[in-house]
Amino acid sequence: MKCLKGVVCRWHMLSVCSIFFAVVILLAAIAPAEVRGGENGENAADVVLAGGGESFHPVVVAEEASSDIEELARELADYLERISGAAFSVERGDGSSGIAVGGYADFPELGLGDIFDSDDPMRRDEYLVRSHDEGLYLIGATDLAAQHAVWDLLYQFGYRYFFPTQTWEIVPELDTLSVAEDRYERPDYINRSGPRGASRMSRQPWAQEGWRKWQARNRTSSGFTLHTGHVYDRVIRANREAFDENPEYWGLVDGERTSRAQPNVAHPDVQQMFIDYSLNTLRNSPERDSVPMDPRDQNPWSESEESRSIGRPSEQAIFIANKVAEAVTEEFGEDKYVGIYGYGHHSPPPRIDVHPNIIVSLATGYIREGYTFDEMLDGWSERANMLGIRDYYSLTVWRGYLPGRGNVTSLSYVRDKLPEYYERGARFMNAESDNSWGGSGLGYYLSSRILWDVSEAERIDDL
Repeated sequence: MKCLKGVVCRWHMLSVCSIFFAVVILLAAIAPAEVRGGENGENAADVVLAGGGESFHPVVVAEEASSDIEELARELADYLERISGAAFSVERGDGSSGIAVGGYADFPELGLGDIFDSDDPMRRDEYLVRSHDEGLYLIGATDLAAQHAVWDLLYQFGYRYFFPTQTWEIVPELDTLSVAEDRYERPDYINRSGPRGASRMSRQPWAQEGWRKWQARNRTSSGFTLHTGHVYDRVIRANREAFDENPEYWGLVDGERTSRAQPNVAHPDVQQMFIDYSLNTLRNSPERDSVPMDPRDQNPWSESEESRSIGRPSEQAIFIANKVAEAVTEEFGEDKYVGIYGYGHHSPPPRIDVHPNIIVSLATGYIREGYTFDEMLDGWSERANMLGIRDYYSLTVWRGYLPGRGNVTSLSYVRDKLPEYYERGARFMNAESDNSWGGSGLGYYLSSRILWDVSEAERIDDL
């Protein structure tokens, strides 16, 4: 069985053995983040990008740069000018000189192919920030990773985008821009949807645009997309006639086959429906990394003899997810995944092993059978290879918009739990949130820093 790099590979072990905070002092130098995966500092060339209102290096893109990279390069040039007062041109070149922006494949002459692997869906966010005598590399495994590198550099100069509005954008003014960096960056959490949906209450274009900027500039946009939502109803709708004509396709509850139950996953026809739905989803959208396979939300599970032979709701949910994962990997290979929650009726840890290409996101709420979340995390860790957290940062229906309510409003929760979950094997975050920036925005911002680098929790007061 393959093991995900950086993840506690338990499958392998089993099978083989509203007041915010003071804004940055704009003219102060910002200390670089702790270096992970590379070297920084002592041997890095000290390159001056601008000084006294004059720029010394252009922003450089490849001859065949994508439109996204060209736009990113123009944005970088604009912000460097706003910070330093010096105009930066955008030029084309091979990356050997100037401020090279792009994916590593854009600049083959730099010979960086050995350190990147854009074919690995879990490594699409990795990037290099390296100063040298002729300029600077802001180069990623993908275009998205290059975007991370650009906003990382600007962060080092003091740029901040705390909230998704112009009021909370901090653009410092510095007479000199110098860089001495040699850092290879990779995120600690592969998927960083925390917060997720924090602008969903405001559908105006300006709000959505601000939200997209916030995600980009705080590196919560992820190269790997994990789909984990409730999907059973979609499968039922796609096979409505068959369900109507075959009551045995429904689960048995209180002695009756009923449409309010979960589908009868013990039935071979139902199993094939789930398999076909997932395979067709990937065939129609080959760019997808994963398919969801979470059950209906809180509907009862079948109590029939054939269902009980599989096990409790947790075993039934994993039983059908395993069959889907087997079919997905057989047709598409090991770089396609199945996402599922550990939630509600199926929150208790299963008594069967989870297919290694299933990513289980454990819900911090709606836990059944008296388990604590810690017990749930321990139990699932013994069965599953890849774990995530399905958190609830801040929901209006629970907390209003009030400060001090919701997980993310507790700075000790953000500081302690996100690194703890990581240390216990979690590599994916899906934290349901809403547009409560006044009460929750500080936690949203701190979460973005810690999900990328859990050691940032050690300097939470500075952040």
